Amino acid sequence: MQRTLTRQELYDLVWSTPIATLAQQFDISDRGLAKTCARYQIPVPGRGYWAKIEAGQSAPKTPLWKIDDPTLETVQIGAYKPAVNPYVAFAIEAAASIVKKSKEERQARADPEKEPEPRTPKEQIVFEPVRRPHNSISGLVATLRSASPDQYGEISIPGVRVHKSSVSRLTSFLHHLALALDQRDITLSHSEKGIKTAIGPDDVRLEIGEARRREKHTPTPADDEHERRREIARRRGQWLSYESFWPEYDYIYSGKLSLEIQNWADGARKRWSDGKNQSLESMLEPMADGILFHLAFEKARREEREAEERRRKHMALRRELLKNARNAKQTD
Repeated sequence: MQRTLTRQELYDLVWSTPIATLAQQFDISDRGLAKTCARYQIPVPGRGYWAKIEAGQSAPKTPLWKIDDPTLETVQIGAYKPAVNPYVAFAIEAAASIVKKSKEERQARADPEKEPEPRTPKEQIVFEPVRRPHNSISGLVATLRSASPDQYGEISIPGVRVHKSSVSRLTSFLHHLALALDQRDITLSHSEKGIKTAIGPDDVRLEIGEARRREKHTPTPADDEHERRREIARRRGQWLSYESFWPEYDYIYSGKLSLEIQNWADGARKRWSDGKNQSLESMLEPMADGILFHLAFEKARREEREAEERRRKHMALRRELLKNARNAKQTD
């Protein structure tokens, strides 16, 4: 099917054929086609549109918007592929190879008589509290437990920002993450710079946070009592600051945790978070593999930089030797 269309042509197609069917004709995903329409500012049918059409009912069409950017008038479907730096491509391939090799080695070490526990891809898992956390996180756990929460109950230390009620769960999660990283020969540590994972000289940092939302503060009976006393004091002529006794907003913590790798590796996943159907704990293995990928990526890039530096020095030395040889020949 033709992959270069005008905006009007693609608009006519998406309003005459369901996106899922149209995407198959273009040999791309329906999500990819929807993103293409969004990129070129082409409206698509909403939910229920095709059900009304099939039922013989009339359904309103969103008109095609006029745009001022002429570069958006020609649509390329599935044609855009950003160029990848060859050094980056090499690092990606090397990292993927290391992750694959690590999986094979772990499978070879596994007890062949022990049957794997059945687990669906999307599953809510919460670990039991641990009494003796992994040695690599003992300092981090001690810091979390001794930290003073702010007025909203938030505990913030380098690399971690969670509500105090999530500390026990986070401790269990970090304990099991450290065990999973041990299986991949990755060290886990914490300092004033945050959470660090490393293999040899290569490291990447992690950030763990908890989702929260901001709501307008609703005065409590205690707030009202404070305000009543404030008004009495004001009438007596006592000096008071103009600030309110309560905050303008409250921060409500959701209990939903996320882990993010503070590193860039082209196309590699770097963030995991609690969802409706799965918990951070249920993604422990792919998360540990993701950390391994980023570390392997950094190793490959470092080694390539070092090789490039050696080549540069070698060429500089050759130029210097040639220059000295020419100078010596001229003096003879």
